[in-house]
Formats: sequence, structure tokens, C-alpha cells
Amino acid sequence: MDNEIVAYSHEMQEVKKLISLVSGVNVNTIIMGEEGVGKSLIAKNIIPHAIVVCGKKPEDVLKALKNFDEVIIENFDKLPNPDLPIFERKKVVATSKKRIKDSSIDKLFGIKIELSPLSSRGEDVDALIELFLKNAKKELN
Repeated sequence: MDNEIVAYSHEMQEVKKLISLVSGVNVNTIIMGEEGVGKSLIAKNIIPHAIVVCGKKPEDVLKALKNFDEVIIENFDKLPNPDLPIFERKKVVATSKKRIKDSSIDKLFGIKIELSPLSSRGEDVDALIELFLKNAKKELN
């Protein structure tokens, strides 16, 4: 279950297609949605070998952006100043629990993915439960 994206709902099937497109180009992406909807998993599928930093630690974000070409910034909405990071010649994927409506977001990110809550994606919930039970049986014999 490591990096497997469960995509039975139409929304998640479209997200999987978008991942394929975005992973092959140098465009910055922000993924927004409530906790537990798969933001980090999607980010890691877009840039699997990227360093992961947290927006709660702006100094770590700046250091990562200085030293690495691919960076995942989790909790981007926690950055005290979203204009602070400079993404020049970097590939950045950020996640946010909040829907951010800000002109700086439009300047920083070419792609915006907004994920619906799991409660509105029943097909995915059923598949996730099945996958979890399969993995639990395998791990626990």
C-alpha cells in the first residue's frame, strides 16, 4: 500500500491522469484538501525522490529550496509568509489542508489540485478498506 493511489471515483481517476502529466514536466503543483485524503501520497507520486519539508519550519523550506531541485512542502498553508519561498528552477509540490485563495498561489503554482473529502468518494473508501484489510492479513498472517 506504500505508494499505491486508490482511484475508483471519477475524481481520483482524473487526478491519476494529472499525476502522469505533471510528473513529466517542470511545473509547480499545490494539492489542497482535508486531512487524510491522500495529498502526501499524490505529491510523492509526482516527484518520488524529492526531499519532504514542513511549512511549519520555514528555515527547513528555505534550506531545501536552496539545496535541492525537487522539493515537497507539506503544510504549505503553515508558512508564515507564502511569498517567502523562491521556486526558480525548482520543481515544487506543496500540500495544504486549507483551500488557499491568494494571488501568490497563482504566481507560485501552475497546477492546483483540490481533493474532495473521502466522505464524498464512497467508491474510494470501499476500495481503501479492502486494500487495508488485504495488507493487514498479509502483514499479520
